[in-house]
Amino acid sequence: MKKKFTKLIVVFVGIVFIAGVAFAGETCESKAAKKKLTGDAKASFIKKCEEDTKAQNNHAKREAEKKENMAGIAKGSLLKMLFSLNKLNMVS
Repeated sequence: MKKKFTKLIVVFVGIVFIAGVAFAGETCESKAAKKKLTGDAKASFIKKCEEDTKAQNNHAKREAEKKENMAGIAKGSLLKMLFSLNKLNMVS
């Protein structure tokens, strides 16, 4: 069950990342058009915009992985606590 959930999370994050990268050019293009940039200024702006978008996507991916890891740690701690309580009840 945990492996299926982990795979599902990884696939979801991957899809979001790919979609973000795919739409980054269009969004950056539209931002450059709104600022009425041309030539080298437009190219520089689009390059920086795309780098920022990739950085944001990587950050979101790391945050999702942290949350997944924390959920696993919390689950493990809870199970350890429950098993230790169960052992105490069995001994008593």
